[in-house]
Amino acid sequence: YEIYQALKAEIAQCRNWKDLLAHLKKQDIDVRFKFKSNSQEVQGIIFEKNGYHFNGSKVDRGFSYSKIDFALQQNNREH
Repeated sequence: YEIYQALKAEIAQCRNWKDLLAHLKKQDIDVRFKFKSNSQEVQGIIFEKNGYHFNGSKVDRGFSYSKIDFALQQNNREH
């Protein structure tokens, strides 16, 4: 639940991945990216806090890698 609250707040105000990752790190949330086999293409995202880890889409359907990426791009265009 803490991860959900943090993501909801931070995604709304961050404009890029670097900012988002830094803001989440301050709240002791680590982020790992899942890559497609033999490629640099990101396939998914995993959030980790207090030894527990969750796929982005398991936290909330809106927190998959592609949906977060889209939201950050939208925020960047608006600012």
